[in-house]
Amino acid sequence: MKHLSYLYLFAVLCASCGPNVAFVNPQPIFLDNLEEIPSEYQGEFLDLKYPDEEPIKITKNSIEINGIDLDSIVVKSQGNYLYFNILNPDGYFELYITRLVRYMGKENIQVIAPSIDSKDLKHFDLKFINYNNGEIEDYILGNLSINQLNLYRKLGYEDIIEKERFLSQFKKMK
Repeated sequence: MKHLSYLYLFAVLCASCGPNVAFVNPQPIFLDNLEEIPSEYQGEFLDLKYPDEEPIKITKNSIEINGIDLDSIVVKSQGNYLYFNILNPDGYFELYITRLVRYMGKENIQVIAPSIDSKDLKHFDLKFINYNNGEIEDYILGNLSINQLNLYRKLGYEDIIEKERFLSQFKKMK
């Protein structure tokens, strides 16, 4: 039997949580799209905090959460990172950055969904801001350069440390 994997998800698999950033195009723009999700990211994942909920199912071409199939995804890869671009209802792409970590016979998959503060916008190509009832809903950004991508990832890690944002622990079932 395969050993258990723990999937740390910060929003990619939580319908109510997500980043406050969306992109006009799938990111990073300088990487090619993958034909399918790599096998090490495929399977069924159970949230340890909510074991009565349905497991999240990831196949080679889709992600299913609570019976809703997220098939409008673009996946890209670079080194040990996998980038999930999920098309939101407004027609923009939300970027979720995953990293596979193997340590002492265990696998961890960390998923980062950075949210940015207005002070960080100066580092990015802001296209416009989406509002909902007078509140900022999303910052819509243009394409990320390599340096901007590295900063975006760093902001995600800072969110984890400072605010413990969107952290859930999942166990790989299959």
